[in-house]
Amino acid sequence: MNFTKEQLCGLLSNVLSADTELLRVTEQQIKQLNDVQGFTGALIALLFDNNVSQLVQYVATIVLKNHIQSIWRKKNNSIITDQEKEVYRSQFIELLTKFDHQGQNAKISAHLAIIISQIARVDFPAHWPTLFNSLLNLYENGNDTIKKSALTTIKAVVNELASRRFQPDRQSYYQLLDGVKSSGQQLQQQQLEMFIQTHLNSLELLVLVSKILRRVIVNGYTQYQETPEIVDHFDLLFTLLPQLHLFRELIQLLPSDHPFTQNYDQLITVNQKILVKTQTQNPLSFIDFLPKSLVYFNQQIISFNHAKAGVHVFKKSLVQSLTFLKDVVDCTSYQSDMIYDENEDEVTPMSSLAAKHSIATVMTPTIKAQQSIHQFFSNEVLSELLRALVSNYLILNGDELAQWQEDPEQFINDIDSGAETNAYEMKPCSYSLFILLMRHFHEIGVRTVLEMLNYVTSGHMTVDGNQQQQLSTEQILLKEACYMTVGLGYYDLYDNVSFEQLFSNVFMKELQMQDKRYNIIRRRVCWLVGYWIPKIPVNLKPFIINLVLELTSNDDLVIALTAQESLRSYIDDYQTELEDFVPYADRTLLSIFNLSKRVTNVDIKCKLLETLGSVYIKINEKIKPFGNNIMTLVSDMWSNGEAPHHLKSAIVRNLTLFLQALNNDATEFYGFLLPVIEQSTTPDTEESIYLIEDALELWHALIVRAKEFSEPLLKLFGNLLAIIQKTFEHNEMALKILDAYILIGGKQLFVIYGEQIVKIILMLLGDIKDESLLSTMRPIDRVLQVYPVEGAVLLQPVFIKLNCLINGINGGGGGGDEENDQVQETELAIVHYFNIFARLIAMNPLGFFAFMDKYGVAYRPFFDGWFDRIDSIGTSEARKLTAVALSNLLAVQRTEVAELISPIVTIVVGLRADIDPIDLSLISFSEDGLVLPETSLVDINLKIVSSHDPVNTVDMSTYLINKMKESSTIHQSFNQQIQQIHPTVLQLAFPQQ
Repeated sequence: MNFTKEQLCGLLSNVLSADTELLRVTEQQIKQLNDVQGFTGALIALLFDNNVSQLVQYVATIVLKNHIQSIWRKKNNSIITDQEKEVYRSQFIELLTKFDHQGQNAKISAHLAIIISQIARVDFPAHWPTLFNSLLNLYENGNDTIKKSALTTIKAVVNELASRRFQPDRQSYYQLLDGVKSSGQQLQQQQLEMFIQTHLNSLELLVLVSKILRRVIVNGYTQYQETPEIVDHFDLLFTLLPQLHLFRELIQLLPSDHPFTQNYDQLITVNQKILVKTQTQNPLSFIDFLPKSLVYFNQQIISFNHAKAGVHVFKKSLVQSLTFLKDVVDCTSYQSDMIYDENEDEVTPMSSLAAKHSIATVMTPTIKAQQSIHQFFSNEVLSELLRALVSNYLILNGDELAQWQEDPEQFINDIDSGAETNAYEMKPCSYSLFILLMRHFHEIGVRTVLEMLNYVTSGHMTVDGNQQQQLSTEQILLKEACYMTVGLGYYDLYDNVSFEQLFSNVFMKELQMQDKRYNIIRRRVCWLVGYWIPKIPVNLKPFIINLVLELTSNDDLVIALTAQESLRSYIDDYQTELEDFVPYADRTLLSIFNLSKRVTNVDIKCKLLETLGSVYIKINEKIKPFGNNIMTLVSDMWSNGEAPHHLKSAIVRNLTLFLQALNNDATEFYGFLLPVIEQSTTPDTEESIYLIEDALELWHALIVRAKEFSEPLLKLFGNLLAIIQKTFEHNEMALKILDAYILIGGKQLFVIYGEQIVKIILMLLGDIKDESLLSTMRPIDRVLQVYPVEGAVLLQPVFIKLNCLINGINGGGGGGDEENDQVQETELAIVHYFNIFARLIAMNPLGFFAFMDKYGVAYRPFFDGWFDRIDSIGTSEARKLTAVALSNLLAVQRTEVAELISPIVTIVVGLRADIDPIDLSLISFSEDGLVLPETSLVDINLKIVSSHDPVNTVDMSTYLINKMKESSTIHQSFNQQIQQIHPTVLQLAFPQQ
């Protein structure tokens, strides 16, 4: 395909067209040109041509990037020769000088950097050994914009090469890093000197160099302490970073979005990130740098003053500092030389570890780290750090107070949400660090908290201890933050703080203050109650719970919602018994109903539903009088299916808990429940993506408690089959629901859905994991158990496939060449398949022979395979089922049976010894320990079916003898077969006289 420059420019211009049809044609033409020799060179030529517009050159760069990625690596490449590759490599370097790092050119330069990195991934170092020298020459000889282009390209190449995983490539990468590191350190030193002189002109280059060095050090080295260059670089950082922070104080007058400020802050955080990342990735290689690092990061934390910081808070640097201390204190590599067990709940405090190993004769890296950490966290340092966290990080700031007033629901979501919510925000990081310091340095932590608590509660905040003097807002905020520490460190403070005295002598007075500013304290006291519920004295608890209930109706929504959360803590507390909570149940539910009308935030609604769920669990059946109100609440939240998906998911889970607590027929609520289930379980809908798992739980909770099988339940069944057909992901619960439907659906279910049920079972067979065998086989077994005659006919396609699978053939699935494919089923699966045939013979032996004869199944191989696996039958119930089935065979007048009388009797005698008695009174459809209501149709029918099941009714001590007697009258060879049985076995076959 030939093309001119003008044609190519026109084609690239079309990419910018708004005409979708033209775009489609253009993309197709460009795709065809990708396979045309000379296309690469033509695109490069356009980039060199000054007469071509920048927009066309920009599009050409993007096309070239995709083109290079697709053709450069190809072997036996007919599109581009090795000679052409050599020319193009040099041209790409040259193009970096043509397109500077400004304006539209910056975008082209950035794409050129990516193109060069893509080529380097394939060609470096074998075919492009001069790459880095060329880029460094560009840097040394170019102007500032070319320097940026060169550094950007080096960064892209280092990043691309870091992703190569082939061992020889990794070796060459490590060799490269030494050179890049040395050059980068030299460049960094040069740029630092220029920065001191020219500041802004060098700042961006310095940031780029720092980013390169960070990638080199983090990705390329592990033994930091043993690498002199790394040691020198870390020493430079410990000198450089404090100086950078000092200079940053001089540029506070610049706006935070000023380019210089942004680049300067990035310079600090990139270099701090080197320390944070290296400690996290290789903590044992970082031990020598712990003392200086701890001093540096701790200084950043305690130097921050939220009251003086204004709007120009360097949050990212502070978060890095908090994170570093947190990671060091809680680093598992510093806690034990043993492999850390993630399942271990108890963590030995760092102070205890250091004290334990203070006289160690062998100084392991771990012990050295423990001692370094303990030496740094002296009483003075730790106390100062804890006080700084409380007064400058945990304290409510102006933005949070404004949010309290303007958006109280979002305030509740954002504040006090704990350290797990956002690891990159100051307050969650502060929470986490405070808790860890309390855990690892218990003694001094408790003492410091008690000192702060005493300071804010004993009059020290006022002049001459005057308790009547009005506190400033700042003092109230500090008091609130100190109260927070009593909650964050509650576990360590339980034995050191008398909550009864604190509440009676301090909190009660402050709760009665009329000053609106004390809403801050009211909320915090409510919050504290939630943490201290287990330690509140029994005599004080009723008063506090009534107070919390009263606060749930407070005009301030933040206080009301906080009180609601504390109320939930009381409900969930293991010490709260049913009789303790019953007096508050009505008011609790009323408070939830009222709050649900006041809130609009989805996350808050979910929290209210969680509290409602806790009430269900606590009072169970006593929830019945509130059923209609609950349905109204969740129906309003559901909003005819218009609610957000995560709220609908919370609603569905809540409804499941409601039905479990109600534990009765829910027909009166079907008007809402069934549409919810239907919407949530219809495959290929947006709702089903988010709700199907929870909706199946709800469906199961409803169906097992239904007292009758109604038309709406039958109509809903189609969704269940569609779910199983679409995905195996939810099979465990879906098959439980199918089992329930089989028990209560009656023949009406099989008239409408019988063939579909069989098709679903056929689809499942042959693709079952061992752990899913029982749930998959149960519906088949249940059909035969409930409908021995009709089921034997309906399930014949299933029997065919089971027999094929037993024989290692994937057959009977509905046609296709794959039916004759060889398959290898597990031994456990085959045993379960034979158990199905045992069920068929136990319930309908003539049906078994009718199937075998109809489809020409060979009897002897079938029985031989079955008998060989008798010892693999795992449960007593399955063993008895097999014994009943084999005994039934004796009474069938077939020559195939006559030949097997001897082994059948022998096997049954052996099975009989391993059968445990069955207690019919214990049979229940519920498998989770919950007792279903007496009106449960599923449970009623299960007990009826079980009462007629030979597994539960037959006495094997006489059943075998009776069947042997029947066999003796219909089989002429009976006596001959009996003589082949071992005398001991024959003696055991008859009951003891």
